[in-house]
Amino acid sequence: RYNLALHLLRGDGVPQNLVMAETYFRQAARQGYTPAMVQLARMYSLGQGTAQSESEAALRYRAAAEAGDAEAQFMIAALHARGDGVPKRLADAARWFEKAAEQGHATAQFNIGVFYRDGTGVERDPVRAAEWFGRAADQGLAVAQANLGKLYLSGDGVPQDARAAARLLARAAEAGDSDAETTLGILFLQGHGVDHDPAAAEELFRQAAERGYA
Repeated sequence: RYNLALHLLRGDGVPQNLVMAETYFRQAARQGYTPAMVQLARMYSLGQGTAQSESEAALRYRAAAEAGDAEAQFMIAALHARGDGVPKRLADAARWFEKAAEQGHATAQFNIGVFYRDGTGVERDPVRAAEWFGRAADQGLAVAQANLGKLYLSGDGVPQDARAAARLLARAAEAGDSDAETTLGILFLQGHGVDHDPAAAEELFRQAAERGYA
């Protein structure tokens, strides 16, 4: 039923029918199939084939999250962080982000890193923040590379190391992270962790500006 529901959702080989897709996803979800729970939650969130309802989406995400689905854990965490369909509870958001992060969800790793860095929903712990940023950075998440680079600049949770910061910021900048481009540009202007290079700084500032970064 799940595969048929996917075909109906996408109109793949059969006429698209969102109402029937929702029905089949719901049947598969009742049998405990977590991918169906996640798809059903997305349909409720978007109002596809059913009335839009963040609270109904949250119920499905929570069921899948409790069954161990990392994407569902990430989504229920995000709903708790925003207060969409569930009460805004930052401690619950942190708990679910960390569960998803432990399963290798890169964005969850970054998010729980931010929570530990800022003391949001958890006790502030810059060492754990750096660890989670590092795990997300290793998966190629540019925003995590940029934020870990900034921790190396400040020495918050890691030893202060401008060269390590510059290397991380360069990786993030190459991936198009405007914050990293700007921070790395400042380092080039200052000759801090990199050779003094105003031309390189100007190019980085230009790239960031073209992406709308002010």
